[in-house]
Amino acid sequence: MDLPITVYEDNQSVINLLKTFENNKCVKHIELKYFFVKDEIEKGNVKFVYVKTTNQLADIFTKPLNKVLFERHRLNLGLTYE
Repeated sequence: MDLPITVYEDNQSVINLLKTFENNKCVKHIELKYFFVKDEIEKGNVKFVYVKTTNQLADIFTKPLNKVLFERHRLNLGLTYE
């Protein structure tokens, strides 16, 4: 069996929803993609892990960051500036 794909998520509400989905009117708008992800979690192919927002490496690709966060994320990705 292959190891599950780890998704680092900084939104605790999303992680909670994926763990304890209840079919109610508050989440009725969720698309088919959600159910695909939910199935993959149940199969053990994907796992979601909470990471603090300040440690979310994906932010370097999606948000304007201050210099300190940008440099921290750049170093954590193994990128150097010369």
